[in-house]
Amino acid sequence: MYFISALVIFASIVEALPIAPANDGAVILRTRSPRPRIIPEPNSSLSDILSDLGINVNVEALRDAIKNDIADKLNKPKSKSGSNDNAGNITPTASNTTASTTHGPAKTPGPVQDFMDTLKLASLRQFPLRKRTDKITIAIAGLTWNPTPPSDEVAFETLNTALKLGANFWNGGELYGTPESNSLHLLNRYFTKYPENADKVVLSIKGGLKPGRLEPDGSEENIRRSVDECLRVLDGKKSIDIFECARQDPNTTVEQTVSILAQLVKEGKIKGVGLSEVDAQTVRRAAKIHPIAGVEVELSLWDTHVLEDGTAAACAELGIPLIAYSPLGRGVLTGSISKLTDIPEGDFRRLLPKYQDETLQNNLKLVHEVKKIAEKKSLTPGQIALSWLKTLSAKPGLPTIIPIPGGTTSDKVTQNTENVPELDDAELKELDRILQEHKVIGARYPQH
Repeated sequence: MYFISALVIFASIVEALPIAPANDGAVILRTRSPRPRIIPEPNSSLSDILSDLGINVNVEALRDAIKNDIADKLNKPKSKSGSNDNAGNITPTASNTTASTTHGPAKTPGPVQDFMDTLKLASLRQFPLRKRTDKITIAIAGLTWNPTPPSDEVAFETLNTALKLGANFWNGGELYGTPESNSLHLLNRYFTKYPENADKVVLSIKGGLKPGRLEPDGSEENIRRSVDECLRVLDGKKSIDIFECARQDPNTTVEQTVSILAQLVKEGKIKGVGLSEVDAQTVRRAAKIHPIAGVEVELSLWDTHVLEDGTAAACAELGIPLIAYSPLGRGVLTGSISKLTDIPEGDFRRLLPKYQDETLQNNLKLVHEVKKIAEKKSLTPGQIALSWLKTLSAKPGLPTIIPIPGGTTSDKVTQNTENVPELDDAELKELDRILQEHKVIGARYPQH
């Protein structure tokens, strides 16, 4: 019985990958793909497969324990409520007593139950993205990577609002700010004040850059430094559910990068491996090394390149959620930007080709068309942009899409997460027409 139960739990883990923490039954993300997320290598042993899952167990000892457990049960007489004494009275056994005081069945001690508990824990916590939600989630970069970052009071209120509205997948990074003040420092202060919220949040962190520079360093030494530094700053207040190298180092292979992160999963320093800013081929290569919890790439009406270059299709094929950053076109799809000077001095967007005056005026034609659709539905253009992504999510040939708009105030988070309906087929066709007729021009980043 216990062996069969263990196998059922194990099978559910393999089928459900990637997986996320569950809180009061509300877990956040899951690929809708029916494909299993772990494909063992040929000739893999059970120990190898369990190790890949981050489960360390002595398989031989477990096998012996199962045999002994079955033998004991076959040799023991059945009793419904306990054992009979000499007078024929039924005396509760130790396990019956335990069950009555804990309001549930007693656990069988030893390796069998330990293994089952480990599998259950893995199914809840080992991999950070499980059940899908149609809630929009949140990127917290703007709370620290900002010429004028909000106060802790405003930032904490924003984060609490996000959590209240079901946006419990938070995306931050070591690069969002300075080595002395970035997402990790803010999260330390937040979870120090609200420790009860730590288990409610699935935290994705980007790192792997050279300290204080936007330059990738995929060496094992630097990836370990980055993870250790993030953990040091968090100071045990919150675990890292997903770790992504912000950019793939051209001097190393993705196989090397993911192998290092997979080892950090085994060591218990991180719970899952994500990818950031990668193409279709890189996604496929990475997925052969270790289960990938999510692929973070830019996707919006303002930038659809991952729908055209095969990246989204690769995620769909492999059952990996696509985490869509800048789903509002870095703010332009909200209608708040009509010229370069609308962007504050010192803001990163002032450097981006799409936002320069000579290209922006062309690109705003698309935004004007989106506004017309928004007006018909009594929505903002930003809500239409998010509705488009929500409607595309898990359509045939597409992966589950998780938009992560930024938000530096409670009001912005509320607007981004509430009243974001799915669009009908006619509205999708209209947006397709707009995308074809009003091409956004300009590179995504400046040429180096």
